Order: sequence, then C-alpha cells, then structure tokens
Amino acid sequence: MINNMRPRLVEQAAKIRAIGAVGLMVCVCVGHCRAGGDAKKPVSEERRLNNLVSELLDATAVSSPRAALSFRRPGDGWIFVSSTCKGNGSVALRLDNSTDHDAFINSQVTGGNTVEGVRFVTKGEHRIRVACGGSAVVERLVVRAIPELIHCGLGFDPAIKAFGHYDMAFLERDILPNVTTLIVPQNIKLPQPVIDDWHRHGKRFVAEVGIDSNAKTPRELAAYWTRPLDSTPFLDGIIVDEFIINRPTSSDRPARSARSPASSERRKRRAEEQERYRIYEQAIKQIHAEPHYKSKQLYFYFGGSGNTLNQEIIGPTIVHTIRDCGYRLVPERYLFERSSEE
Repeated sequence: MINNMRPRLVEQAAKIRAIGAVGLMVCVCVGHCRAGGDAKKPVSEERRLNNLVSELLDATAVSSPRAALSFRRPGDGWIFVSSTCKGNGSVALRLDNSTDHDAFINSQVTGGNTVEGVRFVTKGEHRIRVACGGSAVVERLVVRAIPELIHCGLGFDPAIKAFGHYDMAFLERDILPNVTTLIVPQNIKLPQPVIDDWHRHGKRFVAEVGIDSNAKTPRELAAYWTRPLDSTPFLDGIIVDEFIINRPTSSDRPARSARSPASSERRKRRAEEQERYRIYEQAIKQIHAEPHYKSKQLYFYFGGSGNTLNQEIIGPTIVHTIRDCGYRLVPERYLFERSSEE
C-alpha cells in the first residue's frame, strides 16, 4: 500500500486483471530541501518506504506564504505530493516554472485540509513553489516517488447492467483520485472540459488497441497501432492487447513433462509466431523513431499460459527493445476469488 494514499489505489492496469510493474518500478531516491529557515530539512539518506514507494521530501513548518522546496528524482517517473494545511484561504502548489494557471494543486482550505496531487516528472532536480492566501499555511509537504497507477477503465461497462455505467461520474469518488492513468476505448468521445481537467491534474488517457492479424510488415503494424493517436489527439498513449506467451514446447521443458517432440505442424506454427514477434519488434522501433510520437507512451500486455517470458516464442531481444524505448512491459495476471471461512 502506498503510504498516505487511500487503500483503494489500483496499482496497475486491470480489467479485474492485475498487471505487474515490470518496467514501472519506482527508483529509490534521495530528497533534499531548500526553503529558507522555516522549513525543516529532511533526512538526506534514502528513505525507502516499501518496494514501490520512496520518499523524496518531507518538509515541516512551511510557514512562508511563498516557499520553494526542491527534491530530486533519479529517474523519470511519477510523484505523489501531499500537503497538510491549516487555517482558511487558498493553497496552490506549482512545479518548476509552471504558471499560476497550471498549478497542480489549487485548493481552498477551511480549518485544515490535506490536499494531494500527482505528476509525471523527468529525471533530476525539481522545485515545488508554495503560494498561500488568507490565513492558510502548509504545515507539512511530502513528496514521494510512486509507480504508475492505472485503471481499466473508463468506457468499459460491466456485464451486469445493474452495476451502472462506468463513466467519469461513477469513477469520481473512489477511482479517479487514486490513479494516474485511465485506459479507454480507442474510439471514446469525451467533452473537452473533462479532457482538460484530467490533463490539468497531470494525468493520462491510454487507449486499448489490438494486434492487426492482417499486417504483414512492421510499417503496416506501426500504422495500425498509432492510428488512434492520430485520430484522437488527446490520447497520451496506447496499450497493446495482447502478446501471448505460452509454455515452451521444445525439449528445453523440464523432464517431468515427458512429452513427445513437437509435431511438424506445431513447429510450423512456432516459426510463424517467431516471425510475428520480429515484426512486432521492428514496428516498436519504428514508432519510437518517429518524432511525432515522442510524447506518447506505449504499453504491452503479455498474457498466456507461460509463467516466464518464453524466449522460444518471442525471441531474445523484444523485451530489451521495449525497455530501451522507454515503453512498458505489462505481464497480465488474473486475480481470482478464493474460498474462505468468512
């Protein structure tokens, strides 16, 4: 669980299917503070809270109405900011050189509130500028490195109609405050104020796309994957659903499985699968090399019966290609209810 965030956090994308955080792991960071004499300097050593979260900054008594505090993230990734306030008035937090209009936290506090926000930041040092109005002050400001928190999704309705329509209003109370990213259908239509508000909070929309079985070349497949990004400019990325990784069929399998060698038909299918993954890999490289998509993020579901990334099928390099492009590898796992005495 991420400290100081609600326990309902959805750690990574799921259609009630959890996805591992491979490629989405949080780097352990060392924070420091420069806010003048009224802010308590946080510990300089690494403050790892768990295997997903590390503390970058913990400043107290930020009494100056226009304090500036610095922190460092050793790698690109998400931050969670929590500001504990007291008094009555306005509290605005701006990151780096952003304007008043782009404040990622901008709240009215009455008597005392905790206000929270998330942002994706690049590697290196960043500064949070605090602006308070009225009698409001910030008693404590905490910055933590967190993993990406994705929910799937907006626009995907339940099979049981009585459960409601999964629109923004349905997700508003329990889901939206606790995630950084929403997976959506590639043809979704949203009002512009909804899009602008989500982006103003530094959050992302990611469209789900499939794999075009008719694509014969890397260029055809790259065009298929990027079509939603071209037709729906507000999308921040795509998630490909899905690469299938099944258990090996070769003699590399453990002796206990003692099966006969793969048939010629199975070997043929395996060779075709291997060729498809070579096409997938080249398509990924082509998208990454295109300047038009530099600001877009790509995610790849890996599902199937295999418990490991079976190189017999996918080859030895596609995982490295996804990682080297800065894209996200997403192992797919289903969470099943288990019987209990309760």
